[in-house]
Amino acid sequence: MSALPVQVLKKLSATLQQANLISSALGSEINRLRLINDKNAKDYLHIDIKEFSKREAAVYRSSHKQNISIEMLQEGYHKSFSEIFNLIEKRKCLREAGGPGSDIWLETPLEEQHDKLDQLQYFLTRAEAAQRTGRYEEVYRNQLSLAQFFKNSGDGWLSDHFFECCFNSAKHIKLDGGKKEAESHANLGLVREKHGQLEKAAEHYETFHHLTVGRIWKDETGRTQHTVACENLWRIYTLLADKMLENKEHKQAIRSLIKAFEMAKEGGDNKIKGESAYRLGLAYLSTGNPQSAISGSRPLRRLIEQDQVVPKEEDGAQKCCLPPLRRRAREKREQQRNSNNMRRGGNHHDVTLSTTPDFKQLDAVQQQAISLGEEVVVPSEEELQLTAAEKTMMDINT
Repeated sequence: MSALPVQVLKKLSATLQQANLISSALGSEINRLRLINDKNAKDYLHIDIKEFSKREAAVYRSSHKQNISIEMLQEGYHKSFSEIFNLIEKRKCLREAGGPGSDIWLETPLEEQHDKLDQLQYFLTRAEAAQRTGRYEEVYRNQLSLAQFFKNSGDGWLSDHFFECCFNSAKHIKLDGGKKEAESHANLGLVREKHGQLEKAAEHYETFHHLTVGRIWKDETGRTQHTVACENLWRIYTLLADKMLENKEHKQAIRSLIKAFEMAKEGGDNKIKGESAYRLGLAYLSTGNPQSAISGSRPLRRLIEQDQVVPKEEDGAQKCCLPPLRRRAREKREQQRNSNNMRRGGNHHDVTLSTTPDFKQLDAVQQQAISLGEEVVVPSEEELQLTAAEKTMMDINT
């Protein structure tokens, strides 16, 4: 290399220095780019982790009630949020009022039952959206879904609340002929009956019956709504009559039982017709008037004679048998005879024992007396003054 000219050596040395500078510059740039890329990657990773942590923190830090509340408010469902909040607070107040050891204290608070909160959010937000556009049938369906859900889950206080909401929404539905309104009256009648409010339940059932007359609407079991209305009224009138009999209000009880019998006939169920007729006969008997008791049992006797009602011991229908009623009526007549309320003679009588529904049920002495026209029952003043209920029963029998 020493043999090379000086000028060549200088040029070669300058070239090598330039190459080294270029190499070092390229290396620095590569290292700088690598650092930038590493920094960006770390920044991106830091950003992703930071955003993910924020979402997760919001979910896990807050309760389920708070999360669905925020979601409903963000989506604009303020009414749904208010209803859920009010339901939770109302139950919380009742729970605190009941105190430890009460039934309501032992139940799980609503805000801790996530599946029920989800159901509330789902159906309430849809009902609210439908209400904004005036689609009240959709509002009714969503509220009814909630009522049925909570009824099946055993949360009666929530099902009662949403049956009330259905009743209010049904008033705005005008294009279905009153079907939704009729259903809402029936459901609200069941709610009132469950809480022992029999008079209010009767009012709802009567409206339900009125709206279903002449309609062919059917429920989910295939029965007509009118038949269901008749059975509901028969049941509630019977319950009212039982309450009246406990209070010794015999005339009012008979009137209520006559209405129950009318509903049983209209509904067409022979079993409840037989039970209704039997109860009516017992109610007449409780007034101390055996003749009216036997007269009141005529509809039941006709059902038995036509084999439409067959008394069975296993289902309690043995109450429909007439002999116990006739036996008690005969005991009443014996008491009347002992009280000198009978006299003999065939020419001065108003009512005879021949009016007894079944002649064979009388004892031999009475049969012979009737055949000879010798034994006559003299009606008392109370028997001569038939009540309005008894006259109505006579019309039913004819």
